[in-house]
Parts: sequence; C-alpha cells; structure tokens
Amino acid sequence: MLLKLKGSDLLDVKYDFDFDKGCETCDYGSNYLSEVTFIFNNAKMIVKAEQMYEFPINEGRLMKWLLSENEEISKMTLKQFSENFKKAIIDEKVSDEYDSVSGVEITIKMEL
Repeated sequence: MLLKLKGSDLLDVKYDFDFDKGCETCDYGSNYLSEVTFIFNNAKMIVKAEQMYEFPINEGRLMKWLLSENEEISKMTLKQFSENFKKAIIDEKVSDEYDSVSGVEITIKMEL
C-alpha cells in the first residue's frame, strides 16, 4: 500500500505519455498526452490530460504532490481525491515548474 484514503488503499501508480508532433518550426498543432493510472484496492482511476506544446503532468512533480499531500489525501474519499487531483493539474502543482498548463483537457475515468 502506497497511501491510505478514506475507504480505499492506493496500491500502485502508473504513468505513461505520448505526443503527436506539430509544426516542425513552432510545434503548433502538437498534442502532448499524460496518462496516470491510480490502482486502488477497490477501484482503478485513469486520468488523461492533454494539451499543446508541453506534457501537462510531470512524473516527478506528481510524486512530490502525492507525498506532500499525504495527510490531506488520507482524509479523502475516491471522489474527493479525483477532484483534488484534477485541481492539482489545473493549478500546475503536478506539471513541470517551468511549463504553463493552459488549455489542458482532462478526463477522469473510474472503474469500480
């Protein structure tokens, strides 16, 4: 178990990324996709975030966020955790500290 939530245990975190190249000179039209899968004892949460120019989620910053928010996370339900993680993406807490997250599209799928 990595982290304990209210009513769930976080067992594993998987990170994947992909991109479609845009213009060769300015990268316009590029699409950068970050995918994080949180595996709990009673559910799986798949988060996809995509935007142009930069990856919206940085793996190192994601881990720092999980560790620094451990105490707060332990008080959250799965729904609250998903809402807070989405907010962390928008507030740039899990993106590269030098990159901007703008126009990011976020989808969260919960499999019970």
